[in-house]
Amino acid sequence: MLVGADDHASAVRRAVLAPAPAADCGWATWQGLTPALPDLAAGTAGRSFVGDAGFVGLMPAGGGLLQWWFDVPWCRSAPRPPSPVTWLRRRFAHYAAPVPDLLAAVSDADIALYPHVRHAVPTRWGTGPSTLVGDAAHAFPPTLAQGASQTLEDAWLLTRALRTAAHPVPALRRYERARSARVRPVSRLAATELTTGRRTHSPGCWPAACPPR
Repeated sequence: MLVGADDHASAVRRAVLAPAPAADCGWATWQGLTPALPDLAAGTAGRSFVGDAGFVGLMPAGGGLLQWWFDVPWCRSAPRPPSPVTWLRRRFAHYAAPVPDLLAAVSDADIALYPHVRHAVPTRWGTGPSTLVGDAAHAFPPTLAQGASQTLEDAWLLTRALRTAAHPVPALRRYERARSARVRPVSRLAATELTTGRRTHSPGCWPAACPPR
C-alpha cells in the first residue's frame, strides 16, 4: 500500500490522481521565526492585526523565539520584491505597534514566502492500494489553521479504516469518501481568506506593488 503525504506539490498525487498543480488563491504569507520582540516572545499570548494592508500574526514559539507572519495579496506569477522586508515595512508602516518594531528588527534573511494554494477535493484520492493524506490530498490556505488539524484527522480515520480491513483497497475508498465529505466545506471556507480582512472570490493575481487600498 502507498500513502502519499508529500505536501501540496505531491509527486504521489500527480502519479495516482491528477497532474494539475494546486491553484493560487490570490494570497501568500511572508513569515519567519526569530528572537524578536523579547517581551512578547517570552509570553504565552499571541497578537493579530487585520487592516487594509493584510493580516499580521505574532506568536510566542518558546526559547525566546517569535513566530510572525504577514498575509498579503499575492500569486506565484507575481515578481518578488528585491527586498521583501523593505516592501513589508512600507506596506505595514501605518499598523499599530509592535508591527513596525518587528519589521525594523528583521532582515530579508529571516523571511520566507509561502503562496496560498488550494486543491480541488475529489471523492477519490487514489487508485488501487494507494491514497493521500494531508496537503497532498487537500491543500488549502492556512487562514483557518486547519491544515495540520485535517491531516491529523486523515491519519486517525485511515488507521481506523485499515485496522479491521480484510483488504486495503475497499478500506481506502471508504476512508476517502468519509474524509472528502468532511474536508470539502473546510476547503471552501479557507479559500475565502476570511481572517485576512478581505474575501477573494476567485484566484486572481494581485500585483505585489499594489498599494494597500
